[in-house]
Amino acid sequence: MQTNNNNNNNNMKLQVEITRQDYSDLNKFHFVHTRLKKTIIMSILILCFSQFILNYQHFDLIVTIISTILFVAAYSFGIIRSLNKTSNIPDKNGSILGTKDFEFTDDKIIYKSQNSEGSNDWSKIRNLQEGKKAFYLYMDTNMAILIPKRIFKDNTEMTEFRDLVNKKIKPVEC
Repeated sequence: MQTNNNNNNNNMKLQVEITRQDYSDLNKFHFVHTRLKKTIIMSILILCFSQFILNYQHFDLIVTIISTILFVAAYSFGIIRSLNKTSNIPDKNGSILGTKDFEFTDDKIIYKSQNSEGSNDWSKIRNLQEGKKAFYLYMDTNMAILIPKRIFKDNTEMTEFRDLVNKKIKPVEC
């Protein structure tokens, strides 16, 4: 993994190794920032409805507490299990995992990997999101270029990357 700044024309080159964990982290980040609130609201509605059914004829505090704990545990387990399984989605020989070379130029982002290459104009990048472990350059509500933070030598390189991307994109809410 290497970073290479070419300050002559504000281009930045990055070599990135995308792992299954990176892909899983992207899905977790996306879930927390787009669907967590709706999921919590839905679970509260389901829990309230089930408690109403259980306590319709006679309220029982112990049954209510036990069923609530079991529901929250099962619902949480299901969400966590589903998110953890996302790391198995990419094919090991597909275009998501593996080493990618990126060049961030004045006009576009150029990428190349073992089995794919191409470019995206900066106008296609809707916004930059930053998680604990990576930067996500969203091109659509459910599609992003993933740049793990571990590839940067220090905070200065991360800041240079963040500043470069923020200069190039015109933010649109994802």
